[in-house]
Amino acid sequence: MEEIRDIDNHLICYADYTKGFIEHSYHKELISIVLPVGGEIMFTRGKCYTIIRRLEIDQLYVYSNHLPGMSCAPI
Repeated sequence: MEEIRDIDNHLICYADYTKGFIEHSYHKELISIVLPVGGEIMFTRGKCYTIIRRLEIDQLYVYSNHLPGMSCAPI
């Protein structure tokens, strides 16, 4: 499992690229999902968002940016 971090380097989740398995834990809540090919999920934390899309069997696309209209500085 590899770490996925947002644009401000906050840990968002862990992902297994070959299986599409994603595990997200925040404030003692755990979410575990398996993304099908073509599926996507979006996480928001603070003023940032991260989109994870499964492109192929062993490939994930990760995009992270600040929410529109909000300036975001590392805490």
